[in-house]
Amino acid sequence: MIEDDEKWRSEGACVDCDPELFFPIGISDAAIEQETQAVGVCDICPVRLLCLELALKTRQDSGVWGGKTERERRDILNAYHRKHGAKRSRTVGEDIQNGYYSEVMKYIDLE
Repeated sequence: MIEDDEKWRSEGACVDCDPELFFPIGISDAAIEQETQAVGVCDICPVRLLCLELALKTRQDSGVWGGKTERERRDILNAYHRKHGAKRSRTVGEDIQNGYYSEVMKYIDLE
């Protein structure tokens, strides 16, 4: 679960990277390569899941967070809402805060 003070950020593999690496613009070959590089940094990150949790909780709609692209995070949220959204008014972030973290994480392919 997300720590209130988010001290974990200083332990991220990205801490010394240019933040722009994680926010490719467009769909050009260069942008796709940049996205691939960003995901590669996340792949070796010890706090990847905390980062992804933060992105889902706060509905980050751009960039690479926790090794997942914008599209992948959108797919996670859509899958979650298809199963749970019609029955409840809570958001994924509220579900994570209220202890449903493991249920949300079922929709995430970490391979």
